[in-house]
Amino acid sequence: MTTVAERVEDRSIRSIDGQKLKSAIAGGAAWLERQAAAVNALNVFPVPDGDTGTNMSLTMRSTVAAIVSSPEHHVGHLAAAMARGALMGARGNSGVILSQIIRGFAKAIEDDSLMDGVVLAKALAGATKTAYAGIAKPVEGTMLTVIRKASEAAQQTAEGETSLERVLAAATEAARQAVAETPNQLPVLKQAGVVDAGGQGLYLLLDGALRTLRGEPIPETTGDLATVAIEGFAGEQAYGYCTQFLIQGENLDTPSLHRELEALGDSLLVVGDEGVVRVHLHTFDPGAAIQIGTRLGLLRQVSIENMQLQHEDWKQSHAAAPSAPVAGLSVIAVAAGEGFRDLFRSLGAVEVIAGGQTMNPSAEDLLKAIEAAPTTDVILLPNNENILLTAKQAASLTQRRVGIVPTRTLAQGVCALLAIRVDDDFDANVAAMTAAAEAVDTGEITVAVRDATFDSITIRNGQALGLLNGRVATVGETVEEAFWSLLGKLRPDTAELLTLYTGADVSVETGRSLAQQVMERYPGLQVEVVEGGQPFYHYIIARE
Repeated sequence: MTTVAERVEDRSIRSIDGQKLKSAIAGGAAWLERQAAAVNALNVFPVPDGDTGTNMSLTMRSTVAAIVSSPEHHVGHLAAAMARGALMGARGNSGVILSQIIRGFAKAIEDDSLMDGVVLAKALAGATKTAYAGIAKPVEGTMLTVIRKASEAAQQTAEGETSLERVLAAATEAARQAVAETPNQLPVLKQAGVVDAGGQGLYLLLDGALRTLRGEPIPETTGDLATVAIEGFAGEQAYGYCTQFLIQGENLDTPSLHRELEALGDSLLVVGDEGVVRVHLHTFDPGAAIQIGTRLGLLRQVSIENMQLQHEDWKQSHAAAPSAPVAGLSVIAVAAGEGFRDLFRSLGAVEVIAGGQTMNPSAEDLLKAIEAAPTTDVILLPNNENILLTAKQAASLTQRRVGIVPTRTLAQGVCALLAIRVDDDFDANVAAMTAAAEAVDTGEITVAVRDATFDSITIRNGQALGLLNGRVATVGETVEEAFWSLLGKLRPDTAELLTLYTGADVSVETGRSLAQQVMERYPGLQVEVVEGGQPFYHYIIARE
């Protein structure tokens, strides 16, 4: 089989200026965005909340938006603008690491007006160095390995070859091979039967840039690639519509439905069985998605949200110059589900940013909320492990004193906020809130979206899963079966209080009925039911 490197024509492209670099970056971003759902599907756990592709794609949207109108021909100056866009637009752990890769790439070539193979090798070396330095404990078998292998191949090729195309081709082929090797480096990937999602996203960026550089069309893409990519990022409706609905029918074919809907947009999730299927899709044509659904069955819980208007409303609400902050402490939280957002507000959070699984806020979103806070000191509750790095990046960009309580679940965030004491100082509150969060065990019930095996637990697509503190703990044929099995692992017989947060697919009445059954089975245990409204997870259980 001919490799990427071997397909380079004899008359290769020797060097490019800033405008050609802009087109290549836009092409890579477009290829990644088209494959975002496929990258999301490489989630280690077989649960419907994979968001690596979405986060990397949205990070690249911000990167391209920062250069889309630039007339700059100096590659170093253009790359500096790219780095600023990536820094502010970084979302999720993968997006933050990607922004660090772009920052190192730009820093290494800040004085270069043109890019040939030697300059590209230098840029990739800088990208690798900065990315590794930004992670406290770098792990091989991730996108870090992929950028390092790509850099090593580029440097080796550039020792005897200055052609940009040849060096980029060598780097791209090395990235492809590195992605294929990731399961051999990380046992959890091999166990899940997937390659590293972030590494795959990085390979797609390089491959899309190479295809664009050569003038080759990206598969299943029509029109001029650079134009399509740039227009897609710069248009007034750059965010599209978040479209969600349930289909009730008979003999529903989930794979066929997935194939039909994926042509309409990205961030696609199609989860369910032959009788009921839930659809989540980011698209510019929600009507077409609804038509497909109505053709197959009865639609319920239809929700269409204009993400562009939400973004503009958020910007407008924060556009006014904030008054000078006063001494004191404010809490900002990130939460998915209207019930959880209302709860955090009622507990005193001055700002609750909509976000969580599949919809991580950007560093800019968090930074603007921090800057708009009325006080000099701010405590940030990310409430999701995939937002921790973004929170740290946002905190590094402000003069405010920001404490990050590393809450990894919404349940931990609630308990952390309950632990705040207005009379205590900043450090004492951060410590107390962190301790309160760490004292919470979190159980989550969701539905598997593919077959997998974890820690000797065999999982089939469509089965209900019970996660305990982020790890697969049990599996059941129904949500209720998985709930009771997971509940036993939360040691309810030794607890005094459990909080049961109902998800978007569960009514409060159903939750209360289940809570009553729990209390009857475990006398002396009090169960509180709260309407969380969180997507994907039928129940979140907090044991303090």
